[in-house]
Amino acid sequence: FERCFRRIYQHYGSSRAYTVFPDARRCVDALEDRGGLVIGVTSNTPSRTIETTLPLLDLDSHFSWFACSEDIGAEKPEAAMWDYTLRLARFWCGDDLQPHEILHIGDNLAVDFCGAKAAGFQALYLNRVGGTTNYQDWL
Repeated sequence: FERCFRRIYQHYGSSRAYTVFPDARRCVDALEDRGGLVIGVTSNTPSRTIETTLPLLDLDSHFSWFACSEDIGAEKPEAAMWDYTLRLARFWCGDDLQPHEILHIGDNLAVDFCGAKAAGFQALYLNRVGGTTNYQDWL
């Protein structure tokens, strides 16, 4: 078991295990070129992903802050995760930043889109699997 675990752990600690969507890199580059925008990451992934994988993929320099569920002890869509995200965004943008001035983009309708909306953020659902998504604006 330990040998298998080590191989899996090593695999996911290398850039071979991940693919950066071409549109994601173009989007981050375009937002950075636009100027005046602060970009951060709010993720339920382990802190290892943020600390090692983003630098391996040459993505870490695009982001001002990282909110990781492992460090906070809460996951999206829990309010504590969004509260921490707002705190980090205010550090970079100023204390007068309001939740509705933040746009969260995520690929999980319930966790990302509905969670962000419940926290008062703007939200965009990035549907990478295709198909039809039915959503009732019950928030």
